[in-house]
This record gives sequence, C-alpha cells and structure tokens, in this order.
Amino acid sequence: MERPETNSQVPSTTSSISSRLRGHTDTVCCCDFDASGGLLATGGEDSSIRVFDVPSHACCQVYTGRFAQDAVTSVRFSMSGDHILYAAAGTVVYAFDVRKGGGDTEPIRTFKVAGEEVNQVTLNRKGNFLAAADDIGEVKVVDLRTNSVFKTLRRGHSNICTSVQFHPRRPWEVVSGGLDSRILKWDFSTGRVRKEWNLSAESTLDDSEAEGVGQSRMCNPPMVHALAVCEEDCASDVSSLLVAGRGDGAVAVYDLDAEAALGSSSKEQQRKGSGSRGKDRGKRPAPVGACDQTSPISLGMLGSHAAAVSHVTFAKMSNPGEFAVSGGNDRQVRVWQLRKPVSVQQELAPAGLDVQSSLRSSLPAVGGGSGACGAEMGESKPLVLTINTKRKVNWLATRRSALENLAVVDTSSIVTLYTIGP
Repeated sequence: MERPETNSQVPSTTSSISSRLRGHTDTVCCCDFDASGGLLATGGEDSSIRVFDVPSHACCQVYTGRFAQDAVTSVRFSMSGDHILYAAAGTVVYAFDVRKGGGDTEPIRTFKVAGEEVNQVTLNRKGNFLAAADDIGEVKVVDLRTNSVFKTLRRGHSNICTSVQFHPRRPWEVVSGGLDSRILKWDFSTGRVRKEWNLSAESTLDDSEAEGVGQSRMCNPPMVHALAVCEEDCASDVSSLLVAGRGDGAVAVYDLDAEAALGSSSKEQQRKGSGSRGKDRGKRPAPVGACDQTSPISLGMLGSHAAAVSHVTFAKMSNPGEFAVSGGNDRQVRVWQLRKPVSVQQELAPAGLDVQSSLRSSLPAVGGGSGACGAEMGESKPLVLTINTKRKVNWLATRRSALENLAVVDTSSIVTLYTIGP
C-alpha cells in the first residue's frame, strides 16, 4: 500500500486505499462522479466508458464500439442530477442517459465540436451550456437547449487548449488554459477575451529552494495542464478562486475577479493584445495586462510537484473551497488547504478579512521562493497530505462522502478509490 505523508500541522488528515476498480483494458484517461456521488464514470484509451456503482464497486454499464476507436479523453456528469453523462472522444462530444443502460444504447445527443481532439468538456451549474477545449486552441460553447454551437472562442490560444471551466458566479464567462502558458478569461456572449494571465512572464518557483523541481522547471515552461474552480455553493470570495496545475510543477492560485491598476492604454491595443491567427500567426500575443488599465491578480502558489501537474480539482469531501487536490507526473497526489474551516476563521481571522487577503498573506508571492513541499511555505503550511502512487496521475475526482471520496486514475487500466479524512 502507498504510504501517505502528512503535514504535522494537520495530523488528523490521512488516506487509505479502499478499493480498486477494474474493467478497462488500456490506460484510463479521465473520471467523474455523478451529482449524488453514487456513480463513477471513467473513460479510457480502450475507446470505452465504464460506469461503476461506487457502493458495490460493480461495473454496471459499458459504452463501447461507438467512438471510432478514439480514446475517451473527458467525461462529465450533469450537475443538475438529470443522469446525463457527457463524454469527449476524438472531435465529438456524446451525451448518454445513464438510466437507459450501456451496451448498444445510442447517445441521446452528439455534437461535432472540434477539428482536432477534444481535451476536456465541462458544464455550467445550470446545465444549459457545455464548453469543450481542443487541440486547435479553441473553445466551443454549446447551448444545450438548442443543441447547437453557441460560440467559438478562437484567436486566443496559440497552442493546444488543455482545460476550460465556467466561472461559478458569472454566467457568461469561461476561463481556459493552454500549452502556450496562458490563462484566458472570456466573455462567451461576445467571444472576446476579457483578461489574460501570461504565465511565462511569472517566476513562482525558486530553483535554489525547490528540491527536485529546478531541473523540471528548466525543461518545462509553465504550460497550463489543468484548471479548477469551486463548483459547489460557497462563499463569494472562494467562488472567484482559480487553481491551476502547470507544466513546471506549480499548483498556483489566481483571483478571477480582482485586478491591479496598471498604466492606461487604448482599447485598440487591448484587442491586439488578445492575439490573432492570420498574418500574426506564430507571434506571441502581447499580455493583456500590458495594454489595459488593470491586470489579473495572482494570489501565489500552494506548492509544487517534482514534475508536471496533470490535474487539479477542488475537494468535495470537506467544506466547499477548503481543500484542493492535485496529481502529477511525479506519481503523487497532494491535498492542499486553501482556507481554514469557517469556525476557525471566525476565531482567528481579524474582522473583515476575506479569503483572498488570507491567501495573499500566507502564500508566497509571484517571484518568491517556496520549496517543493507546501510544508516549507511558512506558517500556513497548505500541504496537508501526500499520497505516493505507482504511476503518473491522469485525472482526479472527489465526492461528498466520508468513505471512498477520492478517485485517482493513472496510466494503468485500474481506477483507485481512496478514503481521505480523519
């Protein structure tokens, strides 16, 4: 059994392997729990989807033979509890009603959303919009009420778009990340980029202090491999937080809404700064912060992995927004504490102190050193648990339960369920 490492400041946080789910014949790429937490869907390189009943560990449904031998790269249950499962394979997104069973059951809807492979699909909280990030660097937003593409968000990323999330509180905004080391916040009603984080201009890791990370950083730029927002009902100051997993090993936190004042410039410069394909193909887009009066805020870094971070998510097994979980190519899963429980905050925090203020005071600022382990990051010590796995991590999912609340898929054909808690 893998031995967890815990932060001595949070000694009650532990993990144990509860069970291993088998059925796939090749690498498992992705996973997601349904709204109730009773079902777990997985997609794999074997061009199949498997739905497991979590309490019994039985594989109750298999969808195969319909994905043109493409790997299933992303699965996502509707958050509204309507039993609809969305899955991306190749350039197509499929929708299945899991109540109708697997086997030869036809999808209830299909969407041809990309010219190249889709990397992630996600849904907004109301379940009326779907977003898909693809290898072209575009994001397609689909209106599920009309079953048609509502908007194509293009000329933003200059490389593969790996991840996309809806803003939890702003219904017309999505945020995307790509291998161009940029995070973009879009208004998808207009198709315009509103803000940009140019991560190649940041320096969040101090190689002299980050044991095992310096070599990784020299080889790997801060490409964005995964993004996460808190999708549950939570405080407004938490709902604007964005956690990013990066190619240089960093697990960084950004504020989607806060802005810092910069020098003034024209709107025309801002439009040019958003990047374009065409005669400017191949040129690095100018940072939005350099051509607008405001710039997005980087709150700092939770810590880092010794290799690229492959996935991040907010933990659902605790108070909303309290913990984030990351998995990396260093064969580790790490649990980070973003904020203290509400009762502790009320006792310790000065009146009026919000989560962003707490994070700014406890996390290392951009450009500051941190060390490879969050336990080295001062008094806050956000790293509370490390799980050593045997293979590189592909995807993570959590559910609101005291038992078997973390699903980890790696480069094997097996899904591992962990119990995280006291």
